[in-house]
Amino acid sequence: MAKYHVPVIEHFEWQQSVKDRCTSPPGSYSEGDRFLIDGTGTGDWSGHDNEIAYYDSGWKFITPTEGFHLWVDDEDTVYIFNGTSWSQQSSGGGGDMYKSTYDTDDDGIVDNSEKLEGSTKAQVQDHTPKEHWHLRGYASVGDNTERTMTGDAWTWYWQNDLLANIGSVLAGDLIIAILTGNFKNSGGNRLDVKVDVYSGPGTVIIAGKSSCAGTSDAVRNTVSLIRCTDSGTVQLRMRWQHGGNTSYCSWRTIGYIRIGRNY
Repeated sequence: MAKYHVPVIEHFEWQQSVKDRCTSPPGSYSEGDRFLIDGTGTGDWSGHDNEIAYYDSGWKFITPTEGFHLWVDDEDTVYIFNGTSWSQQSSGGGGDMYKSTYDTDDDGIVDNSEKLEGSTKAQVQDHTPKEHWHLRGYASVGDNTERTMTGDAWTWYWQNDLLANIGSVLAGDLIIAILTGNFKNSGGNRLDVKVDVYSGPGTVIIAGKSSCAGTSDAVRNTVSLIRCTDSGTVQLRMRWQHGGNTSYCSWRTIGYIRIGRNY
């Protein structure tokens, strides 16, 4: 047997659609037809103002509560009950998704009136943002061979046998470079170490430096942030300075991560 009334639906704000709005039973109707009594009911609908009427071997009624929504087939629109009366839902604003507002060129796709900030309509359709950062490459180089480092006090030297070839970069790329190693100074003087740009279009924008002072081995780590100012090939190397005597490193590594933007 057909069910024209599902009691649990009475508790939902969105109701089953109705055929039309009227204040008295229409001249023609069928089993299961539903109507909105929009105002004061008359005839068989007397005493059922603003209720939803449906025919199931006789007229039956649903009392609305504030917030009820329903679709009126004859008008192709939504009506909302505010607790006192029914009113047509406004066509625009309030975040409602109306085709006439958000698809003005009638191509079936939300147009620029609802575009993602900073992105074109084509980018929204393709689900590609205007720009984003992504990993371009990473690697590490180093060895466990002890090295002797001699030179004048407080002069920066390149450690030419510890280098990292980043390869081809693009303008705007960022390189996070990490130097780690085991260092000491024979006379206990301070030893400073860092990773720096040896060649190529890279500028250190955050310069990391690590220091140790003593004759015992000490593990040190330092990080630098490098911005690529142009396209080309970048090479990183270890640099060091000390306050005198001879310095040593028993192992050392340069690691890097390169990230870039897509436009």
